[in-house]
Amino acid sequence: MTQTVEPVVPFSLAVMVMNKGYGIARALKITSGQPEIIENEKGLLVSFKQMF
Repeated sequence: MTQTVEPVVPFSLAVMVMNKGYGIARALKITSGQPEIIENEKGLLVSFKQMF
């Protein structure tokens, strides 16, 4: 582990949505799962925090 804590770096995320029904999509929801670490060869400490 490093002595200093590295800052959180925000990133952009784009989503494309298509409304196939009639009228405005008023109850639109987007859900996603928690990120999963597949490989961590160096054994680095990783944590995820919701930012909303």
